[in-house]
Amino acid sequence: MKNVTKNPDFSYINKDGKRVAGAAAFNHHVFTEMGGIQQYNDAVGIMYIEAFVQDNLPCLPIRGPP
Repeated sequence: MKNVTKNPDFSYINKDGKRVAGAAAFNHHVFTEMGGIQQYNDAVGIMYIEAFVQDNLPCLPIRGPP
């Protein structure tokens, strides 16, 4: 699964040497690089879960066996 950055810049240079940005670049990223909406959403979700755990791990209660 590809990484999704917190401050994304999806711009790229196309085959004609022109810079593509904005919605066209985002669609290219989602459908060409990530493989579709579900894969993009999964990557974003994993990124948020990882950030939450890193930010809150010291605060989470540690439970032993029941």
